Amino acid sequence: MPVPNNVIAHLLGAPPEDFRRWAQWSDEVVNGTYPTKNRNERGEGLAGAHPEFVAYVDALIAERRVRPTDDFITRLVSTEVDGRRLTDIEARSQLVFLFISGNETTRHLIGNLLWRVTSDRNLFELLQSDRSLLPTAVEESLRLDPPVKFLMRNCMIDGEVAGTEIPAGEKVVFGIGSANRDASHFADPEAFRPDRAEARSHLSFGGGPHVCPGAALARLEARVALEVFLDRVGSVSLLNPHFDAVEVFWAHGPATLQAKISAK
Repeated sequence: MPVPNNVIAHLLGAPPEDFRRWAQWSDEVVNGTYPTKNRNERGEGLAGAHPEFVAYVDALIAERRVRPTDDFITRLVSTEVDGRRLTDIEARSQLVFLFISGNETTRHLIGNLLWRVTSDRNLFELLQSDRSLLPTAVEESLRLDPPVKFLMRNCMIDGEVAGTEIPAGEKVVFGIGSANRDASHFADPEAFRPDRAEARSHLSFGGGPHVCPGAALARLEARVALEVFLDRVGSVSLLNPHFDAVEVFWAHGPATLQAKISAK
């Protein structure tokens, strides 16, 4: 089972025996037509398109309203903002979004990171010998191989970018991979450098008021996954240097990695 799935499902209140079901639901939502069309062949909206997932989440919300515990869902449904609590539908939307975003993107982050490490013997040996470089290696993976290809934003005020006027209210899409290779900000931008001083200044988690709230958790999961991998693997070689990418239009990461591994 993917580590990110288990971590985020646990944080959101699912028991371990249901982790596999959550992973299946996440894949069904992301790989289906609901994210782009708000419907699939089963129905419209999240409840119509994925009724089993919605029923499960709604049951968790109802349970916490009646029997609150010290967990995330209880805090979500009991917190008041401007004198108002979230409705059941609002809480459902938040929980589903948090689960899918916390699972899907971090899976691709870890996959991209392991692809980099296993495809470069020198990098693998360097990280084996100097574990202090692991946090920056995670940042370099995020910079060069962002798990999300692009971000979409609404322009709040009239502006101009590189000579192009963008009026307020316009929809803006920008490529994260391109921004993270800005040669005016990153020296030798195409190189993976685990000692890069400015590595953390990438835009893979967004920025401003919309910066990813799960950034710290994603970084932690990726670093721990890489550390455990290096602890247990003595040598590794990819059987195919190129991977089949996940079939999600906004995501970047390997669907699978085929490698020959020797344990320590």
